[in-house]
Order: sequence, then structure tokens, then C-alpha cells
Amino acid sequence: MKATPVTPNTLSLVWEGLLDLLYPPHCLLCRQRLEEGALCAACLKEMQFLAPYRACDRCGVGVSVGDTLCEPCQKGDFPEFEWSFGVGHYSGKLRRAIHLLKYEERLALAEPLGKQIARALEAPYFPRIPLNAMGRLEFDRVVPVPLHSSRYRQRGFNQSERLAQVVVRERGWQLDTQGLVRVRATRSQANLDKPERKKNMVGAFEARTPRCFEGQSVLLIDDVLTTTATVGECAKALKGAGATVVCVVGLSYGG
Repeated sequence: MKATPVTPNTLSLVWEGLLDLLYPPHCLLCRQRLEEGALCAACLKEMQFLAPYRACDRCGVGVSVGDTLCEPCQKGDFPEFEWSFGVGHYSGKLRRAIHLLKYEERLALAEPLGKQIARALEAPYFPRIPLNAMGRLEFDRVVPVPLHSSRYRQRGFNQSERLAQVVVRERGWQLDTQGLVRVRATRSQANLDKPERKKNMVGAFEARTPRCFEGQSVLLIDDVLTTTATVGECAKALKGAGATVVCVVGLSYGG
């Protein structure tokens, strides 16, 4: 009998099988045993993706009950992007999952969380700009908010890029991780108020080459949308490089 050759792929499958026996898959939030994946259905349900929230009709920033526009948009200070949308609220288990992904390198979480973004883009009440000939939401490129090179070296990955990789796979769009560059290392936005956040991000992003987004519709992906100061500066750089439409989707809003 002819022996079956042992290939690197075979060894990899055997190793993965042994790891599953020693360390069975489990939910990274509640530790429940799973057949596969990183999050259980119960934890995903608790995250309340696409839960109704009051948002500015123009830019998507959270607003007080009774308002239809945020204060800047009421004054005509519109952002560069066409719309922004947060898929879930930055609280509870979603906040914990983002923290695990971003700061504790639980990269397996990008798969279920990225799928939630992809599914949200199919929601019937989602902003329908831009549309293709079939009346479906369509983008020429998907761009994750980039990290500065120093932060990337420190962390070893970009969480927004990991989410974007899942979105483009699910939707069949094109990922662009090179066209938009973070050229200035900025302070953390966490403890800054809205004016300070906006000032902190000015000039932080540039297109790698002039007009590299000429005539393109772009979907910008971030993990957390708070004041949209970061994505607003990204959109400005994208528009400056020729993008005709820039829309923003965040895994979460608030924070």
C-alpha cells in the first residue's frame, strides 16, 4: 500500500486537532464551550447590535432626544463624510470584546465582530448611499482607519484593519490598507473633550500619493465612533485625494 505523504498542511491540521483537545474552543467573554468561533450566541445577543439610538441625520453622531441634527451640523459645520453609523453601543459586552481585541490581542474576535458590521450594511434602514445599478450599497474601496507606524510596531496589528478584512470578504469589496497613511502620532483621544479631540487630529492623515482615490467611493472603518474627529480627518484626506464619496461605519458608537 502506498503511504500517504505527510505535508505541512497535514501536520498543521493534526496540531490544530490536538490544540482543540487540550484547549476546547470557548467564548472569550463568558467561557462557555463552543463548537467553533470566539463568541457564543448569548453574548452576541447581549451586545445589542443595531439597537435604535438617537443620531444626527447628517453625520450620525449621537444627539439628545428631540434633536435631529448635532450642534455642529446645526451651525453648518458639516463633516467631510456623507454619513457615519455605529453598529452597536460601546458598553457592556461589546466594550469588553473591543478591549480584548484591541489591547489583549484576542484577534479571533475580529471574525464575529467584523461579520456584524457586514450584516449591518445590509440593513434596510441603513443609509443607501452610494448605490450600484442593482440598488445595493456599494463601495469601490474599504479603508480601515490607519495607525501611526510607531503604534503599529508597538501593538503588532491594526484592529480596524482586522475588522475590515472580514467586511470585504463578506461583501466582496476591495480592501485598501496603503492609500491612507497616519503621518503624525497623536495623543490618546480617551481623556480629551470634543474640541481637544478635533484639534488633536488635525493633519494626522494623508493620502500616500496625490489623487490616489480619484473618482472612488470609499467606506472608512473604525472600531469606536465617539466625536468622529478621527474619521472626519480621514475623510478630509480621502476627499483631498479625489474620493467622491466617503462614508463611515464603526463597530460601536459612544465611549
